[in-house]
Amino acid sequence: CSSDLARALHDYAEKDRAISGLCASLTCGIDELEVAISRLRARARASSAEAAALRLQLAEQEAEVLLSRVEGEVVHAFLHDATVESLRAVAARIIEQPHGVALLAAPGDGDLRLVFASGPDAGFHAGEAIKRVAGRLGGRGGGRPGHAEGSLPGTARAAIEAALMLEAARARGDEG
Repeated sequence: CSSDLARALHDYAEKDRAISGLCASLTCGIDELEVAISRLRARARASSAEAAALRLQLAEQEAEVLLSRVEGEVVHAFLHDATVESLRAVAARIIEQPHGVALLAAPGDGDLRLVFASGPDAGFHAGEAIKRVAGRLGGRGGGRPGHAEGSLPGTARAAIEAALMLEAARARGDEG
């Protein structure tokens, strides 16, 4: 029984240290700890929502810049700091144009992420294109005619840019 008591006292001491540390970090008393944590969680949710909205705004601006730099409606780009969600948002903006085609890549967690999309009148199958690129570069991917995603394991940037250029030419009808 004394070992049970010793374990219980040790457990109590650890929890007391943890709670005291939280109270000190949040500058509140133990009776206010639950409210302080709830406020902190609410702020974190609000910050997360604000960050998501800003990322979406940035993605829309990125799409506008990309569209302004190309002749026609086929955009291929390697976006250095984009998340998969950002790639999707940029692609969605590009294919608002009925003939729009987006061939986008960005670094992921140890790999490269791909998002391909095509507008309803583009005549380009994003799923087939992503399978071609991923297959050629040792990755994987797939999707539907209008939207596809894939990943490439640590592929060199030059190789993915060359593959994007080839698919862009194919989308424009320059190459079969």
